[in-house]
Amino acid sequence: MRPVADRVRAALDELRREHRVPGLQAALLVDGGLHEVALGAVERAHQFPVGSVTKAFTATLVLALAAAGELRLDEPVAAELPEAGGSAWGRVTPAQLLTHTAGIPDLDPDPARGPTLGGQVRRLTGVELLGEPGALFSYSNTGYVLLGHLVEAVAGASWYGALAARVLRPLGIAGTLVPPSGPAPLLVPGHTVHPDTGEVAPAGPTASRLDAPAGGLATSARGLVTLASAYLDGAAASPLPAALRRRALWDAAVPVPEPMLADEWCLGWARCRTASRRWWLGHDGESGGCAARLRFEPGSGTVVALVANATSGGELWRSFLGRLRGELDLEVGEPGAVPASGEPARPDRSLLGAYRAGDTRYAVVAAGTAMELEVSRMERGGERYALRPVADRQYLALPEGAGPELGTPVQFFTHPDTGWRYLSFSGRLARRLDGGGESC
Repeated sequence: MRPVADRVRAALDELRREHRVPGLQAALLVDGGLHEVALGAVERAHQFPVGSVTKAFTATLVLALAAAGELRLDEPVAAELPEAGGSAWGRVTPAQLLTHTAGIPDLDPDPARGPTLGGQVRRLTGVELLGEPGALFSYSNTGYVLLGHLVEAVAGASWYGALAARVLRPLGIAGTLVPPSGPAPLLVPGHTVHPDTGEVAPAGPTASRLDAPAGGLATSARGLVTLASAYLDGAAASPLPAALRRRALWDAAVPVPEPMLADEWCLGWARCRTASRRWWLGHDGESGGCAARLRFEPGSGTVVALVANATSGGELWRSFLGRLRGELDLEVGEPGAVPASGEPARPDRSLLGAYRAGDTRYAVVAAGTAMELEVSRMERGGERYALRPVADRQYLALPEGAGPELGTPVQFFTHPDTGWRYLSFSGRLARRLDGGGESC
């Protein structure tokens, strides 16, 4: 039988060409052996912007500080951040921020607030929480910006400085802050791939220093595997003690209502269960025309990571999972697909209306005999989506002309305790403006 790396290389080289990806890396830890592949215009030492997988690094940093006794996961952030005193967001805890249950709405970075994480966090003053801290799951980049600001306060260093000192260097992970402040010869440029024509074009950077703890790191596939390995049983180089690793992966899990995201969320990690009932953890990321995927199964010690410098990297990943099942008999946990109807959703008068989360506004409107969703953020123009029914009060939002593979999950619900009515768009909650209920 061919070595694992050879089988993975052959499968990925075919998929790379099929999905028009200029370059990629993959790294697999299987049965204690590390197998690495670099294809196209990249080598193993190159680094890719990993987007939201950065959150897993920020989570590890927060846990390392907790292990050192420098912060407490269940203590309100106001204990370390005097400017949070008396504010709604001062009541949230690091554990709630790590699991996206703090109720912090997602805010676009605002350069007018200055170049620091603290300037972005101070925007939260006066912003109403989406719900009582700990009560509801709502994915939030801003919550991780708040974690980065907390790190800076307790560690006495910048977020990236603390990350490098507490996580990257101890684990031997090579990384780069993006966008870089100077030459970065190992940083891989991203590309867009047109979904219809397959045309490949350079993509500009999308990462911002203003929300770097949520998406500002570049590293390699090997770097991703190394991070996940620090959570495995018997990890020799982990900055986290076994009890804290257990809490991070198992004891603090909260349910996620949208199966396209995950089944549960832990302290920094999504959890998905396979058909054979085995739990996998991981994170996805997109940034500047690059895609990153990381999955690991603590039970077997298996880790799979892929980074690709094209917007089609996510589609390549889904194809790669099928090859792993065939080549290695490896079933990787992955969020479930949502089977949407091909017919437009008919207007539901109980759902029509305006919803808001921070600086994002949603409008559910009737368009003739169909129901559509309008989304607008800050000064950006609005986006309009057709809604396709999935189940009761669950829909798939499709951009104009897009197929279901590009759909975003949408669902509506009423909180049983407060009576607030919510819309969830890709895991981000927005509260109905005439929703009644109690204020948070």
